Amino acid sequence: MWRYVMSAHPIIDELEKAQMKDEVPQLSIGDIVRVSKSIVEGKKTRIQRFEGTIIKMRGANSNASFTVRKVIDGIGVEKTFLLHSPLVPEVVTVKRSKVRRAKLYYLRERLGAKANRLKARQESQAQIEAEAQARLEAKQKKQEEARLAEEAKQAEAAKKAEEAKQAEAAKKAEETAKTDGDNADKVAEKATTTKEEVAKEEPKKDSETAEKKDTAKETSKDKDETK
Repeated sequence: MWRYVMSAHPIIDELEKAQMKDEVPQLSIGDIVRVSKSIVEGKKTRIQRFEGTIIKMRGANSNASFTVRKVIDGIGVEKTFLLHSPLVPEVVTVKRSKVRRAKLYYLRERLGAKANRLKARQESQAQIEAEAQARLEAKQKKQEEARLAEEAKQAEAAKKAEEAKQAEAAKKAEETAKTDGDNADKVAEKATTTKEEVAKEEPKKDSETAEKKDTAKETSKDKDETK
């Protein structure tokens, strides 16, 4: 069973928790497990599964690891996996066994059909199925919460975008109204200026007309005197 070991420094605790998975399977020494491991080959990733008996568990927090042993063609093969590694996406318990040791190194001396034979724990299959169902329900609940959170986030973003759009439209309408008002003021000012200029020009034209008439009279008078 895994347990979290508190550190003396809170910053180290934060770093440890950031590197740990939210949900991990409950494993014990002697359990037969099926471990899925991601194998990266260039740009491709494939899943490799390794099934065997847990003979050793060590470490805690983000450094927790377990060793799985199986016999292939009469040769014992052991692999050690980091429990919280992102390259180990799934660990499924196939069978639980009843053991009284913390390390099952004695299995290395066994050969043939008895190499990994251990006494099964009573009612272990029902417990395994219950744990698998609980993990599935927890996973579905987490996915549903993530979906609802994403929908709420999208709705909030859409609301903010609509408010920004309305504010921009109101700003443009205000600017347009202000521009129209300024243009109207300019037109009125221009009309007033034109009227004033016309009013100033009329006396000037009348004066010029009177001067022309006087000049014409004087010219006519001079012509008469000459005759």
